[in-house]
Amino acid sequence: MKANTKNLIRVIGLSTALSITLGGVSNPAYAGSRPSLLIEAGTSNIFRQAPSPAAMQLEYRSSQTYYQWFQPMAGMWVDSKSAGFAYVGVYHDFSIGSHFIISPSVSAGLYRQGNGRYLGGPFEFQSGINIMYRLPHHDEIGVSLRHISNAHLYSHNPGTETLMGVYSLSF
Repeated sequence: MKANTKNLIRVIGLSTALSITLGGVSNPAYAGSRPSLLIEAGTSNIFRQAPSPAAMQLEYRSSQTYYQWFQPMAGMWVDSKSAGFAYVGVYHDFSIGSHFIISPSVSAGLYRQGNGRYLGGPFEFQSGINIMYRLPHHDEIGVSLRHISNAHLYSHNPGTETLMGVYSLSF
């Protein structure tokens, strides 16, 4: 695994640990209280030397909570090289004050290479974190950083990262 990918995994792990630690100051009146549709745009392969393809993502986040922590999500992303990833997973919102939200997530899904990066096989895992700002009407705006990898299910495991701006529509 390349150093940049290891560093990203450390950042996501530390961010998740921080989010769980800050869970004690989480505001339950806001955290996960509304279903939402996340519309994201940005780039993939952000730690590679080659030009990064543009990427778009749609994600549905449920307001249902299971085992006091886990909220389901499902989504898909595509990039300008016809690669795509459809997934299901879980997330948790940690509100900090009345406007900031940190949302770590994990998911699993199917990857289609298209003309994009070869990730070793079709079954992949995704881990990530969203850092969001809640707007007055409960929509949110922020940034998403994600890592997709096959967790060494296949002999080839290069992984890829996405960085996207996010607008979350609550309904």
